[in-house]
Amino acid sequence: MKYLLNCRPVNNTGIVLTQGHKEGLGYEYVDMVDEPTLPQGAAFEYGAVNNVTNFYVDKNTNYTVAVDFRDFYYMTNFKRFSTLVKDPEIIAGLKEGTLDVNLAEVMEADSGPNTKFEVAGRLFWEMHAFSQNLLTFSTNGFMDKEGYTEPLLDTESNKLQHFAILIVVLLIVSLVIYYFLQK
Repeated sequence: MKYLLNCRPVNNTGIVLTQGHKEGLGYEYVDMVDEPTLPQGAAFEYGAVNNVTNFYVDKNTNYTVAVDFRDFYYMTNFKRFSTLVKDPEIIAGLKEGTLDVNLAEVMEADSGPNTKFEVAGRLFWEMHAFSQNLLTFSTNGFMDKEGYTEPLLDTESNKLQHFAILIVVLLIVSLVIYYFLQK
């Protein structure tokens, strides 16, 4: 599976900071008297910087990226595939990463009596990125079997059936009323 991370800095309430965090040590506390400072001549060393998202990645940062296939029989049951990402450019979202997924393992796990990973030709997946001090937002979707087509809704045929039933009921009511009026 190929993926492209889209990490953005957030504040303590989870709101995205469009300008990013200010460079410094520690957290951005509101009640600090003196902010910590770097020693004279020291500087931050970044492995990658995404200027679009204002996301700075330390050169020693590692993320785990995982994809979970969910079991529809028990949603708490899942089959996970993960990889440790050490490339700062992948973490910053400057290039795509890849994750090996073995769908045969998912299908094998689905062979049990109390599992249902595949439903009507579809697998549901969720993808996560996590690390120490990282708040992650996941994405999800469906993986369709080759040749899968989504079933059409019967709304048009249902409307016709309801209309036909309504006509028959109105005709019967009209005949009953006509019969009583003739008496």
